[in-house]
Amino acid sequence: MKKITIEQKVRLALVFSVISSLPVLMCALNVSSDKAEKIVIFIASATFWTGLLLEQCFLWLAASERRKAEVGKKKSALPGIISFFKTKLGKASDITFIISVAAFIIISVAGINVNAVKFIVLFLIVLSFRFHCIT
Repeated sequence: MKKITIEQKVRLALVFSVISSLPVLMCALNVSSDKAEKIVIFIASATFWTGLLLEQCFLWLAASERRKAEVGKKKSALPGIISFFKTKLGKASDITFIISVAAFIIISVAGINVNAVKFIVLFLIVLSFRFHCIT
């Protein structure tokens, strides 16, 4: 069996982060009955928790393997949550996060009542923040 590299594990974590963030978009669905609403809630919950669990598993595996490879090396990196603009994907996610937060503030202050737009912007905020922390 072929061994999965650290980079592939991180990519898989990012994929599952996208999957785990998708339920934010499901909030924009306008369901017509209680039964349909319960089904959407169940699917959204299962998607979120499954994606989050798999994301964390692949992050832990990648981090564990990286720590083993870096034994004896000096550690100078900051935690992902307080490191900004360090990688190409990190720069893209940081810029997306800043623009999304600004857009959400503008939409909220302006009183724009287009739910789909609000949930798309919220999805981008959640996803770009998660990518910021990973990359």
